[in-house]
Amino acid sequence: MNLLLSLLLATPAHAWTADEPWRTVETEHYRIHYPVDTEAWALDLAGRIDPMRERVSEVVGWAPDERTEIVILDPRSRANGFALPFSRSPRIGVFPTAAPASSGIGNYRLWAEDLLVHEDAHILHLSRPSRNPLERIVFDGLLGVPAIAIKSPAWVSEGYATLVEGILTGAGRPNSDARATFLRMLAVEGQLPSYAQLDGSSRWRGRSMRYLVGSAYLEWLADRYGDERLPELWARMTARERRTFDAAFEGTFGAPAPELYGRFAAELTAGALAVEPVPDGSERFLDRSGELDPPSVSPDGTRIALVEKSTDGKATIVIREIAVNEEAVTEREESIAELLEADPSDVAPIPADTAPHKTVVRLSSPLLRPETPRWVDDEHLLFSAWVSDSHGILQPDLFLWDIDKKRPQRLTRAANLREAEPCGDSAVAVRRQYGRSSLVRVVLETGEVTPLTAGSPTVVEANPRLDDTCTTVAWLRHDRDWRLMASPLDQLNGMIPASELEVPLPDGGQVLSVDVHPDGTALTATIGTSGYLDLWTRPTDGSADWTRRTHQVGGAFDPDVTASGEIYFLTTDPSGFDL
Repeated sequence: MNLLLSLLLATPAHAWTADEPWRTVETEHYRIHYPVDTEAWALDLAGRIDPMRERVSEVVGWAPDERTEIVILDPRSRANGFALPFSRSPRIGVFPTAAPASSGIGNYRLWAEDLLVHEDAHILHLSRPSRNPLERIVFDGLLGVPAIAIKSPAWVSEGYATLVEGILTGAGRPNSDARATFLRMLAVEGQLPSYAQLDGSSRWRGRSMRYLVGSAYLEWLADRYGDERLPELWARMTARERRTFDAAFEGTFGAPAPELYGRFAAELTAGALAVEPVPDGSERFLDRSGELDPPSVSPDGTRIALVEKSTDGKATIVIREIAVNEEAVTEREESIAELLEADPSDVAPIPADTAPHKTVVRLSSPLLRPETPRWVDDEHLLFSAWVSDSHGILQPDLFLWDIDKKRPQRLTRAANLREAEPCGDSAVAVRRQYGRSSLVRVVLETGEVTPLTAGSPTVVEANPRLDDTCTTVAWLRHDRDWRLMASPLDQLNGMIPASELEVPLPDGGQVLSVDVHPDGTALTATIGTSGYLDLWTRPTDGSADWTRRTHQVGGAFDPDVTASGEIYFLTTDPSGFDL
């Protein structure tokens, strides 16, 4: 019952309101209901969706006769979707706001394709009726949900949909350097989840294990025993002979699921440990746990701002001094000296692997969910925060915070702006709204918004960064894949062909984020190659090739380059992000 409950609870209570204009378009396999604001995105989806169903059906081995109802909604202005595998009239909800490259679901060929393949895999996998008469009466008839949806552990339902997403799109999480890095990091640290933890746990990203580790385990099973075995497992789970998931699994693969998971984990760990670590000269600045937003160093190089997120979703902007807190160091040394003086036979604790840094100020509010703070000058931060509009829909707007004051100033209203990069009296930001994405310029004093690139339902803009003189802008653009773009800011008017703005990546590279060096002479980006996510640097003028800067087991994310040439970035360990 866990899957059904989680799907029902994930259903938004609202999106666009009922009095807004809605339309419906029908295809052979679907009926799509959409607000008129999203018509371009909805019709593009409708033109692609039937061939997707046929491909998903070939992989899963079953398809319903009736149309599937799809509702387009966007209650949080974030990338997501859900599936409700009802016995009669299954439903899918899709959020047209595309994921940025740095997201865990940011590796896609087309956002609508990746999203629909994943959710449709749920429908075709979990809506299949049982061939057992009693199960059909109880589950399909009384509960309205097929028995296979109730029997399947969460790691099976989500892991399989994630696996299908990778098989059919050639992208998705299974083909991302992010999943490979995450699995390798856990394996090297001896912290792969136990079989019991695959469905979810309270550990960092515990609920992501069902997608990332679950899909990798199912992929391993298919590689070892044959692609046909997973459809055979679903057939055994819906057979006339009543079977639990465990019984169906053991009959399909010849051993219990926990036992084979142990072999999978052992092979994954052995492969990860066989890779020799490469020192790269990086030093850990801050040892944290949980989620962190990208770092931002103040122009004078003395402070660093981060958004730290608690397990309950609370987000706090924390500003720290970059200099070591010598007072805290002295206090610790004196405390240890007193300890040993009182008991000379005692043993001092080993030194911490990071030095202490004084916290300057924090900003936290139950009404704001701040993200991606960036320094305007040494005393002001610009950030996005998700706030409710008059219909209760969450949208990101821009806020300016004088760090000497408690309350930030709201600059825009219902503008749907994020990932803003300030420079002077304006900022370059990303607008993602109604399934369209574009770069815009925002005047900080008035909140006036001017488009810099044309919005499109199939092109996604992300992560703009500027040099200190506001001359060069670099950003990521998704057009069939993620591309690194760079342009003189004053020429970003659509007159220069996109091919001339694109910065070539290392062979096979997947770019996740970028920063422009303050003097504008180089770009440093997080680029994935062969299952590794690390920092690479290249001169802006293309006079030299990319140089790999890091070799981090936990990946290197979201670089911020200072005027002195230092690079602050995020990495991961089993407890979360570190700086």
